[in-house]
Amino acid sequence: MARTVLIGVDGSSRSDDAMAVAELIAPALDAQPALLYAHPYRELESLLSEGEREQLVREVAETSARQARAHFGDAEAPRLELVGNRSPAAALHTAAAERDVVAIIVGSSHRGAIGRVMPGGVAQRLLSGAPCPIVVAPAGFAARHPLGLGAIGAGFDASAEAADALGFAARMAAANKGPLIVIAVYQRVAFGHLPVGAGQAVATVNEELRADLAGDLEKAVNELAVGQQVTARLRQGDPAGVLAEESEKLGLLVVGSRGYGPIGSVLVGSVATRLLSSSSCPVMVVPRGA
Repeated sequence: MARTVLIGVDGSSRSDDAMAVAELIAPALDAQPALLYAHPYRELESLLSEGEREQLVREVAETSARQARAHFGDAEAPRLELVGNRSPAAALHTAAAERDVVAIIVGSSHRGAIGRVMPGGVAQRLLSGAPCPIVVAPAGFAARHPLGLGAIGAGFDASAEAADALGFAARMAAANKGPLIVIAVYQRVAFGHLPVGAGQAVATVNEELRADLAGDLEKAVNELAVGQQVTARLRQGDPAGVLAEESEKLGLLVVGSRGYGPIGSVLVGSVATRLLSSSSCPVMVVPRGA
């Protein structure tokens, strides 16, 4: 079965943004794009005539087909699958579990600021237990017309989940033949100015924690494949805010899932949740153990 990037569509500009992201990352994932439209009209048989249901579905299908041709060309336009399900997230979960889906891509909420990620209801539900990485496209991404994926960033905090995300990002960057930026953010702790040892050369708690993170970052970068264009950045501040700032210079930002929950499932932690509301570039959340 062919590797697939599954794109959730509904005929809106959000679908256009998701397709624009898929156009860039599908080659780096060695996968073919596919479209899925989950509609609730089959459950509204008592309210809609058969002709009305067909017309509603046809309008979305035709719009999605036009968008797909604009991004992938007439010859490479992905097929559209129609699924009767009142929950698009459930339909995407099911489809991903039944085939070799390497990522699910959806657009942002229409309520978010243009150029920022603001996950809507579908994305929020997808981000709980999805069996593969989830990518959320910023609002208005299609209008930017990016020529390439560019630099891929990976958020790193020395956790096992961050290591999974870094490995995934490194493989994508290598396939993309582009740079990889590994970003670790040190956040000072309260009372971190207190010393941790006695003697003349006394380090504070914050200094020790920062040094530990710097060492973990250096080790993780050194363990990546030789020859990759890798840059390590150790910054200080609020992790979600710093990563959002870094996202302005990236083509894709990859982060790990929360450190508990089922292996192989996306479960978003507090930093990723906040980042998904402020990132300027598409954000990919990678499941544990990916």
